[in-house]
Amino acid sequence: MLNQKFSLNHSVSMGPTEIPSQSTETIKIPTANYEFGATFIDHPKLMLLGRILTDGRLSARVKCDVSENLTLKANAQRSLNAQHKQSS
Repeated sequence: MLNQKFSLNHSVSMGPTEIPSQSTETIKIPTANYEFGATFIDHPKLMLLGRILTDGRLSARVKCDVSENLTLKANAQRSLNAQHKQSS
């Protein structure tokens, strides 16, 4: 935490990724990712969250209470890798 409203975080993950192959064996490839994030919370009206990973994934969230009866929320995701694209 840098102060009561703003904090930074990071994480590292390492381990094998299993890839199916044409034979009965599964291929394991070592992988590692680093994630960096920032969070800003001006409670109770505003919340901003952002995360970025070394593989090109980026996510962001915004929540803003405009009034007692109106809250705005937004989510965004971006990926440079075609494997991470989601469809609905």
